[in-house]
Amino acid sequence: MILKNIIIIILFIILFNIIDVENRRSKRERPKLRVWGRIDCRNRHVKNMQIGLYQYSALRLLVRLQKVPCYCEQYFDIKTIETLFPKSRPFLVLKYFYTDGRLGCDTKAILKLPHPYDNNPYKFGKSYHMGTINILKLFYEYKKCHRIKNRRWFKPRKSE
Repeated sequence: MILKNIIIIILFIILFNIIDVENRRSKRERPKLRVWGRIDCRNRHVKNMQIGLYQYSALRLLVRLQKVPCYCEQYFDIKTIETLFPKSRPFLVLKYFYTDGRLGCDTKAILKLPHPYDNNPYKFGKSYHMGTINILKLFYEYKKCHRIKNRRWFKPRKSE
């Protein structure tokens, strides 16, 4: 009788330890990411600039991790969490609109991240320092330009 009770107690202890290990595994924190750098516009008139951090998941789906607005000659800092099962290294997408004389262009550029800067687990996970990004020397995924029309409050009459 005593031996049976001891065996039941040992089985309960083992069962609770297994449940505790499974709970810890499911509550495991996903790796954190931090990307920072500076945008250099080189006298280009830029509007609506946004920089986003994207990553492919295990199912080959493109996942946007974080998207922040940024401005010329200023620093950006993106802090986020990686996807659950990352398939590839994250990358940056820079979207903006600029005017060049009478042309207005919508652009989208893709930037690869360098190697992680610091992988100390006591800090904010993987950190990537982009340095200064010159928007004139980027690889553009697409660039659509159109002519900007002059907007007037009135139309002059045609003389006959």
